Amino acid sequence: MKLVFTFLFALSVSATPGHDALAGHAERARAAQQAGDFQTAAAEWEAIVKLDPGLPEAHSNVGMMWHFAHRYPKAIPAFREALRLNPKLIAPHLFLGIDYYLTYSPDKAIPELKTAISLDPGNAMARKWLAMSYFQSGDFLPAAHELNLAISQTPGDPELLFWLSRTYSKILFKSYARIRELAPQSKYLSRLREDGLDLSDTQDKVSNGGDTLSAIQNMPGDHTSSPEYWYRLGRTAKILALKGLSAFLEKAPQSYRVYQLQAEYSLAQGDDDKAIGQYRHAIAISPSTVQLHTDLGNIYMSRHQYAEAIPEYEAELRTDAYSLIALERIGQAYAELNDSSKAESYLKRALAIDPHAFEALRALGKVCYERGDYRAAVANYREAINSAGHPPAPVLFQLSKAYRKLGNNAEADRWLVRFQHELAEEHSRVQQRLEGAREQ
Repeated sequence: MKLVFTFLFALSVSATPGHDALAGHAERARAAQQAGDFQTAAAEWEAIVKLDPGLPEAHSNVGMMWHFAHRYPKAIPAFREALRLNPKLIAPHLFLGIDYYLTYSPDKAIPELKTAISLDPGNAMARKWLAMSYFQSGDFLPAAHELNLAISQTPGDPELLFWLSRTYSKILFKSYARIRELAPQSKYLSRLREDGLDLSDTQDKVSNGGDTLSAIQNMPGDHTSSPEYWYRLGRTAKILALKGLSAFLEKAPQSYRVYQLQAEYSLAQGDDDKAIGQYRHAIAISPSTVQLHTDLGNIYMSRHQYAEAIPEYEAELRTDAYSLIALERIGQAYAELNDSSKAESYLKRALAIDPHAFEALRALGKVCYERGDYRAAVANYREAINSAGHPPAPVLFQLSKAYRKLGNNAEADRWLVRFQHELAEEHSRVQQRLEGAREQ
């Protein structure tokens, strides 16, 4: 999508007081933008909106300049003000959605990008970022749907093929995880892992990936507790992930993303060692690419190799200072290594980006508890519980323990009862899933 910045002032304010000042700021903004000095351009546009705050396009241009300066938290309020003045502008919805994605707020990005598409249905760029936002939120089936639509608008786009293969790999990974949770000894788990696929054979098996996945997802009845449902979904995703990898390889055979896709497919297959090697290949080709170091660090965290994970997250932060996941995980890693001061430093940086980040609040509560600051532990645990729609039972138990340390037994008992109730409900849900799986 080619961006066109509209300089309105020569046409719309020629007869207004202060025209010369507005025109001067506009000209300086244009020159700074063309020189790539987006911070100066943003400052000039900010001067314009101070002189005439009722121009939504001017607020939008403030936001765009801060966006291109990679100052996304400063861009967001400018786009919001532009939309307050004119909700029908496409660019502020689009870039507000992008900046929410880049600051790890997919729940806020999705409605903005959907609005951009409703105003401009042919906008493949908005569809790509909408799909990426669904991906970031862990909602992979809608991500696949949007990517298939975007590819129909711009066939053969390597970027879209890359994201589509990634999305199918995540659906495959989720299918493995759900079968393991529902029926660890199920034949479907071994079949999904062992099924061999020939890429030359997949075209006949799956003609349209998005439609096929949707058809499985929308089968009559509730199949989400059925291992067979997850096997069918996972097998289809496996075929499509490999097809996407093959299509991307054909379009961009030298790209680091070939190794990234292979790593994610290996990870979905449960081969962590192979995935680590492939991530290392991708990083060697493109060391400053975002998310590669985080994905590698996540493997080390899952293995409790905290000292190995930390350098990966630090490398991610040198590339993307707004990586909420990297900040949370590096804080958790230092907490596990009993370095509370470093853990607190990184977790507070995460909370500066998102004050309601559940994982950061929970980890900070743990840090405060372990160093004996029980009041701070209570405050962080309660904020974590408030920020989570359905907090996991262990947080309730930790909050009860923190109240007990403060001598507030009434509150400690109240949260302990809630913990026990939640634990009983979780046990009941597991039993129902197991009984349902045995009936399959």
